[in-house]
Parts: sequence; C-alpha cells; structure tokens
Amino acid sequence: MKKGYVLPTLREYWFVLQPYEISYYKTPSEKFLCGTIALTPNCSLESIQGTAKLQKFHLTTSERVFELATQDHK
Repeated sequence: MKKGYVLPTLREYWFVLQPYEISYYKTPSEKFLCGTIALTPNCSLESIQGTAKLQKFHLTTSERVFELATQDHK
C-alpha cells in the first residue's frame, strides 16, 4: 500500500523491487506503470507505528517521503 500525495489515503498497489528503483502498478497483471520511486544511496527506510494488521514505514528519497504499508513480510 502507498499513501497518496494528493489524497492522503493508503491505496493498494503491486510493487516490483529492482536494483535502483521500485515500480508500482494497480493490479498484479497490470501492464501500465503507475509510477516509480528512484532508489539511491541517500534513501533511507524508517519503520513507523502501524496497526495489528499493517506494518508501516517511511521511505525517504531526495524528492520526498513516501508512506508505505504492508500486511505481511512478503
């Protein structure tokens, strides 16, 4: 899940982790890219308080801070 920039709600996306970026799509079979997050040596990841069902964290890049959440470690 990713919190939106314009609408600050968590929405479900499917993420693909690559060496230098994270790409995300609306569905697992989606062929059209919704966006990418560039991963550089300056990026940092911080766990934040979530709920019993969600693990939340902040991914800080040079452009902005992304709030992401997951229901499990997969």
